[in-house]
Amino acid sequence: MSRIGRYEVHQPPIELGVGGMGTVFYGVDPALNREVALKCLRPEVANNPGVIERFRKEAQAQAKLNDTNIAQIWEFFQVGSQYYLAMEFINGPTLAQVLREKIRLPFEEAGNYCIQSLRGLDHAHKRGIVHRDIKPGNLMLNKEGQIKVTDFGIAHVRGASRETRAGTIIGTYEYISPEAAQGLESTAVSDLYSIGVVLFEMITGRLPFNSQGEFELLRMHIEAPCPAVRSFVREVPAELDGIVLKAMSKKVGRRFRSAEEMADALQNCLFSGNTRTLPAGWWARIGLGGAPGRERTTPAPEATDRRRADVSSICHRVEDLIEQYHFNEAAAILDAGIRGYPGEPDFIDIGNRLQRQRQQYEQTVVQQAELTRDFLKRGFPEEAMRVVGNAVRLYPRAAELIDLQQECRRRIDLASASASEMAQVQAKVDELIAAGLFQEAADYVLDLTRIHENQTELNKLLARILQARKDAEKQAAIQQHVSAAEEAACAGEWESARRMLDAGMSRFPGDPQIQHHRQDLNDRWRAELVRRAVEQALSEARMLETSTSLPAARDRLTSELDTLGQQPLLVQELERIDAAIEASRRDASIRSAIAAAVAMQDERQWHTALEALDQTVTREGGDPRIDELRGIVAAELRAHEARVARASAHARQLIQDSQWEEAVMRLSTSVREFPGEQTLIDLMNEAQRGLAQSRREESIARIKLEAEQRTRKKEYAAGCDVPVSGGCNSQCGAKPNHI
Repeated sequence: MSRIGRYEVHQPPIELGVGGMGTVFYGVDPALNREVALKCLRPEVANNPGVIERFRKEAQAQAKLNDTNIAQIWEFFQVGSQYYLAMEFINGPTLAQVLREKIRLPFEEAGNYCIQSLRGLDHAHKRGIVHRDIKPGNLMLNKEGQIKVTDFGIAHVRGASRETRAGTIIGTYEYISPEAAQGLESTAVSDLYSIGVVLFEMITGRLPFNSQGEFELLRMHIEAPCPAVRSFVREVPAELDGIVLKAMSKKVGRRFRSAEEMADALQNCLFSGNTRTLPAGWWARIGLGGAPGRERTTPAPEATDRRRADVSSICHRVEDLIEQYHFNEAAAILDAGIRGYPGEPDFIDIGNRLQRQRQQYEQTVVQQAELTRDFLKRGFPEEAMRVVGNAVRLYPRAAELIDLQQECRRRIDLASASASEMAQVQAKVDELIAAGLFQEAADYVLDLTRIHENQTELNKLLARILQARKDAEKQAAIQQHVSAAEEAACAGEWESARRMLDAGMSRFPGDPQIQHHRQDLNDRWRAELVRRAVEQALSEARMLETSTSLPAARDRLTSELDTLGQQPLLVQELERIDAAIEASRRDASIRSAIAAAVAMQDERQWHTALEALDQTVTREGGDPRIDELRGIVAAELRAHEARVARASAHARQLIQDSQWEEAVMRLSTSVREFPGEQTLIDLMNEAQRGLAQSRREESIARIKLEAEQRTRKKEYAAGCDVPVSGGCNSQCGAKPNHI
């Protein structure tokens, strides 16, 4: 026993089967004491990334499924460079092996196998997986009589990217659906077509369509009408014949809509109200129940039919020989069978298969031989040995491949013997090439060709030397064009430089070095034009600035920026001009503010002048001229306020002392001297009111005095009102007295 991963396998491995991509052999999982089937890729395809990805997709597709009628996937793993798939071990034959032994099956048994297969496919279809290769070889029967759908190697998962190119035909041609035969995408109902073909074959013992040519076989699936099952087996119920014809309809829309629908149709047809009885124990074996007391009423096929036994034996022997690629022996046995039983349909079918297999074998051998010779011709004996070795393992009787394998081995031995010597030769050649001694290198290799056997490597070296010389000469010529163009450009002769590089491009079209220099020259020339335009614009703008026309200078720079883009020198100059324009505007604003403040100062509007100056500072920023004037105005304001304060204090003292006339006289002088001073005006009003009050009081006192004098002189006029002379002053608010 040996191990592959965690699985134990026999030595040599017990082979369970061989498929298109790999081999399946028996193994055991010791941890679970479970039998497994291990599938590994064949050596000739194991290095193909596409095949490995397809192998991985098979594992992923089948691992999503968990149904009693689908073989389970346990694990996908890698050991070294080899990939493996651990699957459920099914201890039983495939339906292909059953048919090879029994030729055909009772339609009830065939129907039961298809019902189970459809149940498994329905589980897969509902999860978006289409099998695309349903055939008897992919339907296995375990010892309990249960069908297991296997080999999802070319299954397609709905929603996944298509790895098969559109128009590629996918599937086994004998069981392929019409849409798949045309290279169209297969769907769930494509699997139902294949199930219909399998059911037809199991009941009749033959395929509905068979042809020697693959193209004709595909055409028949696409165009030819399906034969009736009852034309071969008369006891088949008409309803069952109709189910097969519906499943194999050329139009997708006319088939069953799902695997479940087809399974139910078969179930109802075969096992619902059917009076035909089967052998005792049959119902229990197929797991569908039934009455055990019924007796068989339909006669079994004749067991002593010598013709059928001979035909079956001959077909079995021919198939074994085909699988071993013994085509001549298979043809001889088949010819003897045809002579003994002419017109036998089974012989025609297997003869067509023999012809196709032989053609495929011969084509494959020729292709592998041509591929091997091509590798040898190109000097790759190791690769040629790998290809022919894989081919010989598949076709060990192909004499052409065996001869090529021996030739590859001889070439490899020869290459190994001269490898070290060739390494020294290559080192010498590399040294001469690096020194630019191309002729010496060529002469050295030519001398070796007369005595050395490895002509292929020497010819490669000689070609390399010639190419190196050619490249060096080309590089020198290119450098000459580039140098001349650079000199002209440095001298300012741009057009001449461009003509020189254009000549180099005409001589060496597509050379990246010249193209790079040509692009660099164009960039430099455009940069020079821009530089000149910038200098011209700067010169004109400065002349306009000198003539005190800053806005015109700004307009000139803005126009050039719109044309040339954001050139740094122009942007800097424009910023300077804008700053000068702003400084001029600010100076004018400050001058205007100062003039207005001076006028206000002359009109003794010091507060208004100070407010105007403060607003100017807020708007334009500080300025020494404003600061100087503000200081003068503030000083005048303070002196004025001091004089006003003194005058006010003196006036208040006079008012306090009730010296009203003096206060009014003083305040009149101050108001004329300090017009608009509200404090003085208020004091003036107060002094005037005080003076008026004083005079009124004096008048009242005088009137009282006069009244007293008249009273004393008894100068009253009885009963008449005589106004007192010298009545009240108009500023007095008192009413006149009546005596």
